Amino acid sequence: MVLRRAVAIGVLVAAVALSIILHMPTQVQRVVFGGEYFQPLYYDALPALHYSAFNPSLCGRQDDVWLNQVVKQEALCEGRGVYAVPLVDYRIFEPPLTVLLHMLLSRVSLAVAGSYTTDAYVATLYILQSITQVVLLIPVIYYLSEVAVEKKIFPVLVLTIVAYGVYRGDALTALLILLGYRYLARGDGLLALGFFTLAAQADFFWIFLPLLMLLDTRVEGAGFGRAGFLLASLSPIVVLTVLNPAYPSWLVESALRAGLNNSLYVVGEFLATRDVLSRLAGGIWIVALVLLVAFRPKNSAPGERVRYFPTAALALYLSSKQTLPQTMLPLLALFIVGNPGAVEKSKWAITLAEIANAAFLPLFPLSPTLAAKAKLLKIPASPEWYSIYNPTQWVIQLRNLLLLLVLVESIRSKIRQRPASSN
Repeated sequence: MVLRRAVAIGVLVAAVALSIILHMPTQVQRVVFGGEYFQPLYYDALPALHYSAFNPSLCGRQDDVWLNQVVKQEALCEGRGVYAVPLVDYRIFEPPLTVLLHMLLSRVSLAVAGSYTTDAYVATLYILQSITQVVLLIPVIYYLSEVAVEKKIFPVLVLTIVAYGVYRGDALTALLILLGYRYLARGDGLLALGFFTLAAQADFFWIFLPLLMLLDTRVEGAGFGRAGFLLASLSPIVVLTVLNPAYPSWLVESALRAGLNNSLYVVGEFLATRDVLSRLAGGIWIVALVLLVAFRPKNSAPGERVRYFPTAALALYLSSKQTLPQTMLPLLALFIVGNPGAVEKSKWAITLAEIANAAFLPLFPLSPTLAAKAKLLKIPASPEWYSIYNPTQWVIQLRNLLLLLVLVESIRSKIRQRPASSN
């Protein structure tokens, strides 16, 4: 058992190291290795947190990104070492914890590199981001390896870590969710609620976790101390709102503008427009949340009450209009600790879903090429990766179908267990 767990930890750590290498931007390769040696996989953190504001094409023209044109001119156009404060000097539409972490890492990177416009800045930022992800993933790996080896579900999660271990801030989300889940299973609702709320501020998809907790608390009177939770776990959004009162409205606008992204609803392009499908997805997600609240376990024992969380998470993931590939990291982490039996029964479906999910990254830039090859075979195809008529999207829909099978198996197992665990 000890040896198997040590092997599992070693493989997962190697997966993190491989993720860092595969995502390494060309600027980082030039600084670290002295040249460009390979084309990296798409790395989403830089476009979202850096290139959105520090794009040379923004110089010399008006834009909707920069709030402080003086800092823009000095930091971006002139390349001077002036620190541009997110939310104060330029807009950023990321969750609160992501923004706070980026504030720190970008400040350190600028101090080291001296300018935002150099390869040294991108290299320093990438290295610091990668180190942060590694530090956050170590306790996740250590905790999950025990369950994975004991339940014989290893190597579930390995491919997901290779593809998305350092892709965004999902390591932080996974850690916060696991901590919240662990404390709730122990009956410490206040800490659990705090961690779940922090997780929702690292990735907005997980907003349903504190919502379900609060609804459950109000109905069952569990007394989780909501006042203390609000003071502690809501501090990130409060701090950023003080910096810029418009920040919450930006987040709402961004969420409303978000379209379909790798979701099951993309298949509906055969029947309706993407705008109609997006509205339909929002309605279905709300209905799914209401049903999950209505049919949640009523057993007051903490261990019994929280066992439906993994199934709820997967149901809401598949009913969402944005089933982002990187969300699979915290989602699978929650499933491994919360419902290892379902993972064991659906191990091959999950593994195949991981393969399809990881394949999205190398296929994403090849979408136009794949469409052209499909047309040579007389198969109607679109060059856009997000279209149901593109081969890249076919792979993602295979992932969704496999996860749907996992969800059905999880629900079936819950139904079989319900007579023994319900009041």
